Amino acid sequence: MKSSRHVGMLPFLALILIGLMSFAPGCSSDKKSGPKGGTGGTGGTEIPLIPCETSEECPSTDRCDLVAKVCVPKCTADNQCPRDTGTYCDLESGECVPGEPCEGDFTCGTDRKFKYCEDTGDCVCAPDKSIEEDPDRPGNGVCWRVAKSCEPCSESFECGNSAVFGNDKAECKVFPVGNKEVGVCLPNTRSGRCPPGMVQMDTDLHPELAGLCMPQGGDCGNMVVCTQDADCLNPATPVCDPMRQICIPGCTFDYADGTSVGCAPGRVCHATPAGTDPALLNDCVTAPSYGVGTCDVACTEDSHCAKFDPSFICVADVDDGPKRCRPQSKTNPGTAGCLDDRECGYGAQGDFLGYCDVNTNDCVYDSCRAGPDPRRGCGSSRLYEDCVATHKCEEGDEIGFGTCVEKNCIENGGADIGCLLGNFCAGEQYRDMLTGQLVEQVVESPEGTPIGECFPMDLPTWCEASCQSNADCVGKGPVTIPGSPGLCRDYGIGPTCVHGCEYNAQCPAGWSCSSQGLEVQCHGYQTCTTDAQCGAGNRCVDPFVRGDKAHFPDGLAPFKVCECSGTDSCNDGFSCGAGVATASLDVTSPAFEKVTARYCSNNTECGSGGSCEWWGTAGLDANANLVPVFTCAASTPTMVGGRPATCPEDKGSRQGRTAVDLYNCVISQICQPGYLPPAQEGEAPECGVALRDP
Repeated sequence: MKSSRHVGMLPFLALILIGLMSFAPGCSSDKKSGPKGGTGGTGGTEIPLIPCETSEECPSTDRCDLVAKVCVPKCTADNQCPRDTGTYCDLESGECVPGEPCEGDFTCGTDRKFKYCEDTGDCVCAPDKSIEEDPDRPGNGVCWRVAKSCEPCSESFECGNSAVFGNDKAECKVFPVGNKEVGVCLPNTRSGRCPPGMVQMDTDLHPELAGLCMPQGGDCGNMVVCTQDADCLNPATPVCDPMRQICIPGCTFDYADGTSVGCAPGRVCHATPAGTDPALLNDCVTAPSYGVGTCDVACTEDSHCAKFDPSFICVADVDDGPKRCRPQSKTNPGTAGCLDDRECGYGAQGDFLGYCDVNTNDCVYDSCRAGPDPRRGCGSSRLYEDCVATHKCEEGDEIGFGTCVEKNCIENGGADIGCLLGNFCAGEQYRDMLTGQLVEQVVESPEGTPIGECFPMDLPTWCEASCQSNADCVGKGPVTIPGSPGLCRDYGIGPTCVHGCEYNAQCPAGWSCSSQGLEVQCHGYQTCTTDAQCGAGNRCVDPFVRGDKAHFPDGLAPFKVCECSGTDSCNDGFSCGAGVATASLDVTSPAFEKVTARYCSNNTECGSGGSCEWWGTAGLDANANLVPVFTCAASTPTMVGGRPATCPEDKGSRQGRTAVDLYNCVISQICQPGYLPPAQEGEAPECGVALRDP
């Protein structure tokens, strides 16, 4: 019979399979939607041939080709057998042998001589030209068992996508398998659910595979169908959902309020050996999984914890609260061991806050952990916080552990945080006051002052330079800042030279580098009650401030202003302003730096290119009446609408250099002082340096 010809070819064909062991065939349900690629190829590593006489001499995954006398891979699925040979895979021997002929999917399993397709739906009819040419075999195909989810395939019919299944069981699509992308069977979700071990397709990663299922781990090389928690080895998903047979995230325990998180009412989060493995905290990737447990009813005695771990004990985390299973202390057996640093906070000692040693489940109060905390996430450089805020953990003889030592002023955040009033921090790096970025300049210190040490300001420079006018302060400051001259100001201790600055760290601790109160003031908008008062084409409107309708301060009578449409359209000597103050200055707002309106204003005081604007602030006039405060405004190159506005140079002003005053014209930016509290009630505050107790 012709069919015997195919059987005789099988040993030779098995030799071909040696070169195909690393090959994953392409697949397609049709010519349009199937994956790209040819029908095969060989891997990059040549597999050495193992001579044999019997299959017992071969590895368990191989069999002996009795003609070639070499070990060849066993087949494990019908679609691994060569096409057009009329064969299927005998799983017991691992050989491709003649299979049941068929005329269609529904005829598979009807020939009682073959037992591998016992029920309708077990198999599909694979087209086979060799059977068409063999008069001794009926039909035009051979029955192949349906490939399972995530098993390799070439065409979708191998996955059950055929008439017998209503064309909607699964499709053959390219999907990750280990470090390769190959054709595998992916079930679809038309039935509303995925088979065990699989979930809805992640369409963010695979938008072209919408409507299909994928293995929970996103890789067919790591397909897990769980039946118990022990099957779930990923600490991030340690619990087996018995209905879907997938591993799901566990629960956690909130040590701040003593409650279980992620459990149904009436259940608590019990600790598990996997979730309390100290090794999880050795890596930032696995650290978030430490402390993850499983939900169950509350325990009442230690014996109930044997289902989790025989060494666990049953304890209540809060008084009269439900009990849960958790590890016991390894140094004090019979007592509950700690799992979280917050359980150790009550025992803080000196400079040590205390932390939980997860290896012994005991609180530690005489050492600290040095280095970055992996629980903060990969890429974070945030350190363990085992010391009080003014101290850091300095590594000792034991790697990763040390003792709490005092931080220097740089480590504490600079002079404003790490030093007392009136001090500087040696070596503190300057920070741009507009962008917040560090710059390549640092605080210079007196000779012999260690980097990171606080040192006092020079009292004659900062507190005793008396003056009568701004001219008296020229050259009196420690540095010269272009556009920020020193000014003669009286902040309560008499007229004193207050020096210019560009960075906050150039000022003593407790002082601020600011232009507050140094804005160039002007006489403001043209007010009105009717449109007729505003000139041709203009309107009398409620003013907008910072992108929104003005909110008048309490005590300030609301007023309307003339909105203008052009520079020459205002009456009575007013001109159309730039509208800077009407733009939103919130960088998160869609209207950021977009001019909302322009108003007729008295711009002569702000120079030829300036604009007098109202920012919604109020002050007192000579008669103690509350009045609006108008200031000269400056626009940025990125501002949209209005017209460009610059600062009046004849008043010695320039545009602000911080986020607070960027849109204002100011006469300087100076170190505005902070004072020590008066020694006696009623006395004037003292300008000086607060010293630490010896």
